Amino acid sequence: MHISSSKKKIIGITTALILTSGVVYSVTNSDLVQAIQALDQTPTLKGQLSAQRQQQKEQQKNQTASKKQNTSEQTGLILTKEDSMRVHGEIEPLISLCFHEVIDSPKDPLAITPEHFRILIREIKSKGYTFVDANDLIKIKNGEMKQPQRAIMLGFDDGYKDNYLNAYPILREEGAKATFFLISGEISHKNRMTYADIEEMIRGGMAIGSHTVSHRKLSTLSDEEAFREMNDSKFALEHDFGVPVNSIAYPGGYETQSVLKMAHKMYDVGFVASDNAQTPNEAMTVHRYAVFKWNTTLDSILANPQPAE
Repeated sequence: MHISSSKKKIIGITTALILTSGVVYSVTNSDLVQAIQALDQTPTLKGQLSAQRQQQKEQQKNQTASKKQNTSEQTGLILTKEDSMRVHGEIEPLISLCFHEVIDSPKDPLAITPEHFRILIREIKSKGYTFVDANDLIKIKNGEMKQPQRAIMLGFDDGYKDNYLNAYPILREEGAKATFFLISGEISHKNRMTYADIEEMIRGGMAIGSHTVSHRKLSTLSDEEAFREMNDSKFALEHDFGVPVNSIAYPGGYETQSVLKMAHKMYDVGFVASDNAQTPNEAMTVHRYAVFKWNTTLDSILANPQPAE
């Protein structure tokens, strides 16, 4: 099981993550009190935690100062109104699409046929775009990868079975890749991908991200409930598939400042479901364009005003 070092911390609420010798435990408040008392009796570990907290404070301080600078001086995953990514002073185009089902379903406006999907992928390729996934965006944000001049990201929400049966084979045949945002509590349920399906796609070069535990809109939940939805999904996916899960697509594209603050502590990139001028187009609120059954071209997708679920 992989646990990112930047995410190893004690969270003092009803359910907390306590890190001891690299092992994560789920504990209650009473257990948390005992754990803290144990930490007080362990000078070395206590000192390490203190140093980590100090380092985090310094990082937050630097981030706050950076936000006050002119946009042209910022680094990391910063997007402009023209859907461009600014990385270490460079601006490159970025388009992020939000798919759901790839199946012939006349009544579902968010379902497109496999034939339609293949035509769209080929159009994107013919226009010279490079396919990137959520893991690539994180590498770009961290300066580990250069942003392609014409980049496009394909995201699939909810983990539908047809994503594996229909979309995945086309992606492989066309040399494309995508990120599948999974509802961790619904894997292997009716009309959803199984663990084996997802494992095969990961081996085939696809990326996965979190779509929370149960797909409840985070903006309607208490902070504790929203925390559980994001944290427990990340923990389960990393445990079950053995890969880092550092991206999240907020269900319904809804978020609050409290949700974003919590998400930023667990994830490196977050996605909203609609192009909303009121929401900054940046690392934790990357804008996505919903794909509907009536979208016959990429240009028609980019003109969609409706949010996706």
